[in-house]
Amino acid sequence: MSAKKAKRTVTRLQFTEEERSNPELQKASQKADKAASKLEKAAKKGKAESLGTHETRVSFSPMKKPVKLQFEELQVKKTPSTLKSAASALPAAEVHRQIARSEDDNVGVEAAHRLEGTAEGTVRTAQNAHRSHALKAERKSLKAENKLDQANISLLQKQAAREQPLFSINPISRWQQRQAIKKEYAAAKAGKGVESVQKTAQTTVKTAKKAKEALEKSAAFVARHCKVFLGIIGIYFVVMLILNTFASCSQMAVGGLNAFLTTSYTASDEDITAADLEYTRLEAELQYDLLNIERDYPGFDEYRYTVDPIGHDPHELMAYLTAKFEDFTYAEVEAELRSLFSSMYNLSITETVEVRYRTETRYRTYTVTDPETGEIQTIHESYEVEVPYSFYILNINLSSQSLYSVVYPRMSADQREMYLVYMDTKGNKQYFGNPFTFNWQSHVTSLYGWRVHPITDRLQIHRGLDLGVALGTPIQSIHDGEVVRVGYDASGYGNYVVIADKDSYRSTYAHCSSILVTEGQSVLRGQAIAKAGSTGASTGSHLHLELTLNGQYLNPYFFIEGTDPYTPPAVGATNGAYTDYDIPPEALSDPTFAALIKEAEKYLGYPYVWGGSTPSTSFDCSGFVCWVFKNSGVYPLSRTTAQGIFDQCAIIPPSEARLGDIVFFTGTYDSIGPVSHVAIYVGDGMMIHAGNPIQYASMNTSYFQSHFYAFGRLPRR
Repeated sequence: MSAKKAKRTVTRLQFTEEERSNPELQKASQKADKAASKLEKAAKKGKAESLGTHETRVSFSPMKKPVKLQFEELQVKKTPSTLKSAASALPAAEVHRQIARSEDDNVGVEAAHRLEGTAEGTVRTAQNAHRSHALKAERKSLKAENKLDQANISLLQKQAAREQPLFSINPISRWQQRQAIKKEYAAAKAGKGVESVQKTAQTTVKTAKKAKEALEKSAAFVARHCKVFLGIIGIYFVVMLILNTFASCSQMAVGGLNAFLTTSYTASDEDITAADLEYTRLEAELQYDLLNIERDYPGFDEYRYTVDPIGHDPHELMAYLTAKFEDFTYAEVEAELRSLFSSMYNLSITETVEVRYRTETRYRTYTVTDPETGEIQTIHESYEVEVPYSFYILNINLSSQSLYSVVYPRMSADQREMYLVYMDTKGNKQYFGNPFTFNWQSHVTSLYGWRVHPITDRLQIHRGLDLGVALGTPIQSIHDGEVVRVGYDASGYGNYVVIADKDSYRSTYAHCSSILVTEGQSVLRGQAIAKAGSTGASTGSHLHLELTLNGQYLNPYFFIEGTDPYTPPAVGATNGAYTDYDIPPEALSDPTFAALIKEAEKYLGYPYVWGGSTPSTSFDCSGFVCWVFKNSGVYPLSRTTAQGIFDQCAIIPPSEARLGDIVFFTGTYDSIGPVSHVAIYVGDGMMIHAGNPIQYASMNTSYFQSHFYAFGRLPRR
């Protein structure tokens, strides 16, 4: 009987020399060629036979010109399946079972049976080893073919983006483009037209099942938020109409609805909240441990802290979990959350003993005899000596990576595309309005979840979202409803108001300076209901916002409008992913500030290095600020510590801070002097600093708000 063969298809894209010489396509083209060569090599190891080569031209829908594809089909010997091998072993297994039933009373039969079983086991082991070796070659060729397909699809997408830039203006259109190319590539590879592929029964059934599941999951949301849903769909179709002017109306409608469902978080609101809550618990416990180092490790002469920020963007976490696990439950991702945390943070605590010298005063007494008179005089005197002693130091080092840099390598190319789409759409979960007339994301001072309480220093769950705003800032209702409670809680909420709607949602607005509504009053989404303040147990003017459904808390961060547009992290040449930020062009009209930023941005992505003060060594926080001011020509700031920079500055009230001022923080580690960290202020609550890596960061996070010390200003030339 002849062995069955598995087909492997080597697909090479035939671009012109002019197209291949384009820098934008060159790297992707080389990667595709390399993948094709690897497949040929893997197939030959599996003793492949060529079935011939053919070429075809395919017009991929986003592209202007057809692309020539060259296919070479290779046959690789296919090993029997595990199921078939198991089936062939069934008769022998049944014989052994029958013998076993009657052998209990016959020791001789039992011994012979065991010997026979051992012999058969040896034969099976040899067969399995042979099969495993054959399977390895088959798996290797299959893996190589999959990699080749991914490389070709990426190359086609880059070519499409070059020819039709409008299709790549945002993550959603890029994702749609990639899906179209994948479908047409698969059809061309199979030797079929796109139409025949679309009519494949199995694909239709699978798609129908997935659509049914998605619609069932969406039904509850649509029922509760009909107006919101229709509004979002309406806006989406307007955008789709603009982007698809030349597409048919039917395709646009079906594709638009499918895109809306596909670009939404698929987990339940409760599972989304629970997953992020668990990650905040891990981070809060780490923060708590750091705050109690000196209690847990007493007796040291000095504690040296080198600590990176602790925190994450909840949308980054949820975009990753959805891209990776799709419709997940909390139980399904619990282990992954712990794994992410372990990769994101590394805490090391080490002891150093230094030999130091201290000056001690000692006393001595001696006599002196006068040689002429013979008189004896007693002398008492003091003297100083340098005495060595052991100086015990505890080094506490916390290094952290951005969440993006941790999740990126864990995703496939398709999952990365979906990750960017989810970050762009924020999961389409914004059922509720904005509590302010401006975007609130940069005003977050404390997220929903576990935290170290800023007043009690205890670990506890924070059941709301804190947004730091100026005293008297108007607060808007995030949904239609009725005011069910207005009250005052001196030891907690201060002045607060609670609004409930017919769908069992409740929103609570706390620490208000004044309330503008009364109990029993009907309010509309966007209506002013209170003014921000600092009443009750509060450390400053802010809004504490809570959201519940049937008494169960939800994380408002995911469900209210007013977040900032997503900017994917850029990639630095030295340290990989970092957080970038676009400074408004009008701010750069100041030549002094522009010079400062031009110099500072040269080092985005450079790693944090304790004691570093030049590009060759990289920088610590004070080394970075000193280098930037000096080498931009703004101010001749010699190398010094963060405290040393502070001592040279005029202190500026936060309300008078301007672009290019310096921001100082305290208590980030046990420093000599109160100032322990320093950054350059770039406006709108943002700064550039030597975190890990050097990057832009928001000053309004709970971490930096709790450690803020002062603004300072150096003289300008």
